[in-house]
Parts: sequence; structure tokens; C-alpha cells
Amino acid sequence: MFESGIPTKTPTTAMNRPWRLRRNAWYAEDMHRPVAADDAPILVSAETVLREERFAFGAVFIISLDDIFRSLGGRTGRLADALRLMGESLLRMRLGPDERFSYHADGLFRFRLRDPDLESARLRAERIVDELGRRAIGTRFITWESLREEAEALSA
Repeated sequence: MFESGIPTKTPTTAMNRPWRLRRNAWYAEDMHRPVAADDAPILVSAETVLREERFAFGAVFIISLDDIFRSLGGRTGRLADALRLMGESLLRMRLGPDERFSYHADGLFRFRLRDPDLESARLRAERIVDELGRRAIGTRFITWESLREEAEALSA
């Protein structure tokens, strides 16, 4: 490697590259293969994630994580656990001190917002869902904001 204290160059081949670089080369080869229907990214719309149930005392908002789990590859594993933790921490940050939420094993977060009117509570719930979707799956999540813009463009 060193001759008289001067580093020499060795030819770079796949065999003498670190494993990490060889792995990246494998990924580069995968980038050029055609995408099968099963490999296509799953887009998730905010409309399918947020539901609202109205009662005499107000509305309960339900975040269903089913489609986001499907986009991440399933309900088990590190990504699914991270999604649950991400949802819990986001709701803790965005809900007030007298507002509560619960997570159910079937992939649902339920929460009630104590806003003065139902419309402001709905907008606040939509912002929470948008943030969760963008954090979890990025550009594969279609936010409420983009759905509204699309509706305005169609109506114009």
C-alpha cells in the first residue's frame, strides 16, 4: 500500500470496495428495472385517514392508520411501531391540556377537541392529520390542503 511513505492507488473494483458502496451499486441497478404494479408507491389521501363521529356532546375525531400502514408495508415492524409513536407524540404536542386521545389496537387514534365551534375543531383535526401523514410517508400523502386546491381548480 505504501511505497517509501507515499500512498499508492489501487484499482477500484467491486471486490475491494467497502460493502456499503457495493450495496449502493445494487440499489442503483434496481432503480432502472421496470416497476411492477405491486411495487408502485401507495398514495394515501387525508379523506381516508380522518373520520368524524358526532354526538350530543360534540364530535369525536378518528384517525385510521390502515392506509398508512399499507403504504409502509404492514402493521408490524419498526416502521409501524414508529408510526404509532409518531402519532402519539404528535397528538400530545397538538392537543390542549384538557384534551385526551386514545390508541386502539385496530390502528385507530380517537380524540376530542374542545374548540368553541365544530368547524374550527374540524380544521384543527385536519392539520393534525396532514402533519402526521407528511411525517410518516412524505409526498405519498395527499393532504387536505391539496384536496381543497384541487376542488377549487375543478369548480373554477
